[in-house]
Formats: sequence, structure tokens, C-alpha cells
Amino acid sequence: MVFTHNDQFDTINLSRNSIRRLDNIPLLKRLDTILLPFNQISKIDPSICKNLPSLQTLNLSNNYIKDLSELRHLTGLAKLRSLSLDGNDVASADKYRLVVAYLLPQVKILDYQRIKMAERREARAFFQSADLPVAFRQFLHDGAPVEAATGADSDSDTEETAEEGAPEAAPAGAAAGAAARPGAALSEADRQALIAAIESASSLDEAARLGKILQSGGSAADVQRALAASKTAAAATPASS
Repeated sequence: MVFTHNDQFDTINLSRNSIRRLDNIPLLKRLDTILLPFNQISKIDPSICKNLPSLQTLNLSNNYIKDLSELRHLTGLAKLRSLSLDGNDVASADKYRLVVAYLLPQVKILDYQRIKMAERREARAFFQSADLPVAFRQFLHDGAPVEAATGADSDSDTEETAEEGAPEAAPAGAAAGAAARPGAALSEADRQALIAAIESASSLDEAARLGKILQSGGSAADVQRALAASKTAAAATPASS
């Protein structure tokens, strides 16, 4: 993936471009939003952090990211507030939300849902426990893939590893992943409108409310009411000087 843009945009939308890696990004001090859903990204280059100092929103929904260790490469994005990974295999990984809450404390919204304080407390308790499973201990210290290290701690770990090792009909983000994605019952137009409203929400509470509709699906009337309320809230928010 190569960015050829000069540093003149706040938002870059590269959805559905068959991009395979998140890398080769030049210094873009102004950029605060990157939209990359429905690509083929499986790897994240850690060098992107130093070149995206203002990034607040990163949408990687419906890609091919499988390994929790890829999330370590986002820790340097100090201003990251909203991260979307739904539709990737990694979003179904064991302790996924806890890993994000612990590794990326700056992230407030994950997959269109606000990370709650209870999740943050649970994440700290889990990762700071003396009984932390070996797989996660190695993951924290050297970035070892959790699925590769899992298997020797308990019978349940062995069962989980066996399930992860089963052959798949298609990679995450392909037809199977798209069918199971949040909000699949919504029309594509309504889904994209909700995503856009979430990204531009004037508060975390507003983004979380819209995220619940996206996650659970809903009627066209539900979506229109939510979008109308979001526009009203945005209009009532004083513009920053």
C-alpha cells in the first residue's frame, strides 16, 4: 500500500481497493481519519505510527487480519480514538476486546461500541494476573501469536487451538465474513450512512448509540430516526474556533 497524497487531507477513504498491507505511509501530520474497509489487509507495519501523529479514526473492517499480535503495531498511535476491526478473524479471537482495552488504552470506541470501564478493569486484572496463561504472557513480551502459543495450558486451551486450526472455507472479510458482519440485516446504504455518522459523531455517547444500531441491525425507520437525531445533535454543538 502506497500513499501518494500530499499532506492536505483530514480524511482518506480507500475502501474496496484490494490493498493487502497497511504500510508505506509517508509523514501525514494533518490526517486524522483513514477508511480502509473491504480490502485484503492482513499485516500492519509498525512504522505507520510515527508517520500518522494525528490519526484518531482507523477503519479496517472486513479485511483479513487474523493475529492479535498485529494490534501491537498500533500502540504508537497516541491519538487513536476509534478503531474498527469487525469482519476480520481477529475480532473473534479469545480476549479480543480485552487485548485492545489493555494494549490501546487511548482507544475509546472499538467496532462502533464504546469500551466500558468494566472492560478496562477486567483487562487490567487479566493481563496483570500472576496466573496469566503462557500464550498471553509471551504475546505481551515478544509479540508471539497467541494462537501459535496456545495449547499446553489446559484442556480448554487445547480445544480452542483445535478449533482455530480447522480449515476455513474462505478468509475473513470474504463472503462468510461479510454475511456475519454487524448490521448485516441493514441495507448497504443504511450501513454506510451509520458508519459515516459514527465517524463524525460529536460525542462518544452518540457514537456508542449509533454503534448499537449498527451492531444489532434495525429497520430503515430506526436508521433514519438515529441519523436525524445525530444531525440535530451535531447542529446543536458549538463550532470550535
